Amino acid sequence: MSCWAAPDRSLVKAAQTVRSYVPLLASAFAGVLPLVRVLEHLCRTVGFGCRMNPRKKAPNTYQLLLALDPAGLTDNLDLAYAA
Repeated sequence: MSCWAAPDRSLVKAAQTVRSYVPLLASAFAGVLPLVRVLEHLCRTVGFGCRMNPRKKAPNTYQLLLALDPAGLTDNLDLAYAA
């Protein structure tokens, strides 16, 4: 399960999602549901959701990092605010 395929992932939201899956995971470990399917669904949910909301007033760290130019010499905060 990867939360880090994109820089705007939220560990807090991912943890909340995993906690919400506890009943399904318990059922899977008890043999009621197929564990592989529960884990696949959990991975898809974390993969498509669990993103940080972009902020204009106080940009997230990922926004600031993405706003740096490739040389790292100048920054483009306008890009961070547009995300």
